[in-house]
Amino acid sequence: MNIKDLIGEATEYDKKLVLEEKKPKSWCKSVSAFANTFGGALIFGISN
Repeated sequence: MNIKDLIGEATEYDKKLVLEEKKPKSWCKSVSAFANTFGGALIFGISN
């Protein structure tokens, strides 16, 4: 995957700056959304 492909917003992936272990609701919503559609990827360490 090319970094230039990850710039901007898309429905195939979601970018999170950090994995907030003490606040799983923040990223579990994304996991649930991907599981209920066509899938996707969560990318940690990149901000919007």
